[in-house]
Amino acid sequence: GLGAALVRSEEHLVRGAYVVLAAAWLAIAAESLLGSGVLAIASLCLGYPILYLLAMSLAPASHFAWWTRAAPALFAANVLGRQLISPSPVLSDPLNLAAVVGGGAIGLLIVGRVAGGLLRALRHSLSYSETIRRGLERTHKQLIAHRQALEARVRERTVDLEAKNVSLAETLASLQRTQAQLVHSEKMASLGLLVAGIAHEIKNPLNFVNNFAE
Repeated sequence: GLGAALVRSEEHLVRGAYVVLAAAWLAIAAESLLGSGVLAIASLCLGYPILYLLAMSLAPASHFAWWTRAAPALFAANVLGRQLISPSPVLSDPLNLAAVVGGGAIGLLIVGRVAGGLLRALRHSLSYSETIRRGLERTHKQLIAHRQALEARVRERTVDLEAKNVSLAETLASLQRTQAQLVHSEKMASLGLLVAGIAHEIKNPLNFVNNFAE
């Protein structure tokens, strides 16, 4: 599956990293053992810090502690091997040899500790940044969900208000029709009263004339 493929890919990367580190170490060792005095010293003084930094960059994080212990030991073994293969007059004195071996090993150990601390601080910073990023993503998703909920509520209220406006418009139109019918009825009633009054007024003189004629 995907997990197995990732594990195999990580194993290939680790093997490739150690191939590069082994090639670098062999180059440094060969130059320090077989090169001239100046080149040998330069390869020892510069090569091992570079090798250690390469290890910090390429090797897995779980191997950092091993490289912190291994780099000083490799340096000491390389200096002693150089002295055995091609003795240097400067290092013929045991005190000078011990100073070079011990000083270089301690220097590499200090470099390892400092680099390890920096890498731990970097991992902590990256982890903290990742935590912040995830928190921001959650907040962004919550804001989007809240906005969508508000938009849905606004749409519901808009539909409700439109329905109420339609209902009110229909009620108003019905009231206007009722008012018009009432006004028409009142007009017709007033007209009927007026006609009845006129008829009564006309009828009274006619009754008087009829009575007088009799």
